[in-house]
Amino acid sequence: MFENLLWHNTDTAPARDAGKRHRGKAYTHRQQVINVLMNENRLTACEIGDRSGLGHIEAQRRLSDLLRNGKVLKGKPRKCGIKGVQMSVWHLLEV
Repeated sequence: MFENLLWHNTDTAPARDAGKRHRGKAYTHRQQVINVLMNENRLTACEIGDRSGLGHIEAQRRLSDLLRNGKVLKGKPRKCGIKGVQMSVWHLLEV
């Protein structure tokens, strides 16, 4: 479904082949972030990290991957329900 997230646009063909063979933690974590956003859109990275069990740092890293690949959109900030500070919300663009 999100196989193209296994490599970067500038990767060579051998690197893409290796990416197809190895899904690894980053792939699994991106899927967890996507699953959270499919259930409840417009969440902060901290809220996504909390709901997925990844923690806010790993969730932010995977959100950056997904943003680069056009799968999510970074929205306007709002008060985070976990940290209580203004943070950007994230929207899933495609499933």
